[in-house]
Formats: sequence, structure tokens, C-alpha cells
Amino acid sequence: MAVTDADPVSVTPADPLAVTAADPAAVTADDLGAVSAADPAAVTAADPVAVTPAGPAAVTAAGPAAVAAGDPGAVTAVKPGAVTAVKPAAVTAADSGAVTADDPGAVTADDPGAVTADDPGAVSAAHPRALNAGDHGAVTVPTLGL
Repeated sequence: MAVTDADPVSVTPADPLAVTAADPAAVTADDLGAVSAADPAAVTAADPVAVTPAGPAAVTAAGPAAVAAGDPGAVTAVKPGAVTAVKPAAVTAADSGAVTADDPGAVTADDPGAVTADDPGAVSAAHPRALNAGDHGAVTVPTLGL
């Protein structure tokens, strides 16, 4: 039940229920369950809720759920249950609330309330009541409202 770029409801001449000869359980790239780059529901890489290729929720070809390519139960890159690079669920690195791959608990530096990687207890320098990296109890000079 694949669709063409020109007509979102047209079906390709190939059998929509056909599976690959090598893997009876595999889903072909034409499967409607796969999210394509042209899919209206797909999220762009610039979107705050877009999935990054290396995102924590993404299922890679060598991911823990994948098995050998010859195995009938193998997870292919376009399997409906797999998380593709355009799935609306992962967060991009540009998102202010994104979690970086290097530090799962870190908040981006652009976030006013972000915690720095060097000092988990410190508040960012952009914050009005930011703490010094060297002194958790010290208040910086440009303090507002004190």
C-alpha cells in the first residue's frame, strides 16, 4: 500500500502485501507503515520534536533489537515498529530541552536554567541568580533583585 510522491492515495503496481524473498517477515520500503522523507506526517530535522539519526530512541541497523539479515524475524530499517530518522518522537540537538548524547542529564547551554557539565550543582552564567562554578554558595556580581 505504498504511495507515490505525486498522489498520496495511489498504489504502486507492485503487490502491496509482498515481502522480500530473503526475509518473509521483513517490510519493504514501499510499506505504508514506513515514514518517508516526503511523508506529510514526517518531521523535519530542524523541528524541535524531530528525531536525530543518532537519537537515544532511534533504532539503528546494529541496534540491540536487530538480528541477522537472513533471520525471518530481523528488524529492517523500514519495519513499522522501528524508529526511523524522521519519527516525530525524538528530540534534536537544537532543541533547548534536548538531552545530549554525551551527558544524558545535561541541559543545553542556551537554556537559562541549564546545569553545566562541569558543575552539576551550578546554574548557568546567563541566569540572574547564577552561582559561581567554584563556589556553590556564592552569588555572581550581576545579581538582580537582591
